Amino acid sequence: MATAVPDARSEVRALQQRVAAERLRAARDASIAGRYEAELARRPPEWLQQVWARLASLHRQIEERHLSAARLIELHAVRMENWHDRIGGGGERPGFMAAVASSLGTPSATAALRGLRYASVLVAASDATARSAYELETVLAEGPASDAAATGACIAAGGA
Repeated sequence: MATAVPDARSEVRALQQRVAAERLRAARDASIAGRYEAELARRPPEWLQQVWARLASLHRQIEERHLSAARLIELHAVRMENWHDRIGGGGERPGFMAAVASSLGTPSATAALRGLRYASVLVAASDATARSAYELETVLAEGPASDAAATGACIAAGGA
């Protein structure tokens, strides 16, 4: 039995719900961080200051990650809605990685999740150019993805 692909409008609504959920999570973490920061202002004992400062910092980082996720999902929803309005849902459906590339200010992007032995476990590409570049890296066994896997560093590369 074939599973029906959700239409663009229902997918946009689902994405908007995810955006709202991410913003709620961000607000919750902001509130928690604010409570720790308020407690720090009361000058608790030194050992407690260190703990609360670390917890406040962690919750601020988590807040920012939720807000970043919300921005990316919202951008994807806008692109999905524009695609539907422009061509009525025909042609190639915009992928999430296209929104990621757009947010980075580049036409193409690839993200690769690698396993313990550097083999690609999951690869997401924004378009045919990004897919081709990644395939070329795989064949040649060199390039930004290989460098990232070998060094453990996050690498951004662009240009020819």
